[in-house]
Amino acid sequence: MCRLYHQSHYPTLLAALKLFCEGSSEGTRLLLQFPGTPELLKEQLQDEEELSANTAVSAHWQNALDCLLDTSISHFGFAAGDVYGGIFQFQQHTSDRNLEHMSLERLREVASSLAVGLGGIEEPETSTRIFALFPVLRGRYVDGVDWKVDFKSAWVAKQFMDLLEAADDDEVRQQISFFKRLPETNDIAAYLVEPLIHRMLADTHSKDL
Repeated sequence: MCRLYHQSHYPTLLAALKLFCEGSSEGTRLLLQFPGTPELLKEQLQDEEELSANTAVSAHWQNALDCLLDTSISHFGFAAGDVYGGIFQFQQHTSDRNLEHMSLERLREVASSLAVGLGGIEEPETSTRIFALFPVLRGRYVDGVDWKVDFKSAWVAKQFMDLLEAADDDEVRQQISFFKRLPETNDIAAYLVEPLIHRMLADTHSKDL
């Protein structure tokens, strides 16, 4: 369920975006109430001069809103509470999903615990900030669904890839083997194959030189 207490701030955010797109300093001041908004917009809007142009203002602020929501989804996932929580509580949401100080071993524990059921997780809030369960139809003529564990968002997945950059080949292979053992975590194993192949190709190329 979306965090209802954010609803009272939403009209102020829309007004701030409209004024900002008109080039108003008042819009910039109002946006300071939402520290995550400039951070998220920077990632999507490459041309700020176009955003602040006085022509087609309504299209520009709508574009800014669309970009804001798209980037928040990319950061925090598709759940409405996460999307709007990311906009209105950016620093907290970013900190909660930061994998910088989490070990690969701990990520394995959390993902596998989520795969076998939430009841077995010691820190359910941690797991659901990083991973999500996605339904998968068993077949066209088969009732019911299976569940896959995957990263909550593209940004969280990228952090995981950054962790792999610092891991040695044996550790990456260990991760692949672990995640492939559970059908629910096969999608996570797929993230690991590409960087390992790139690393092997790079090593081969350097030896050829």
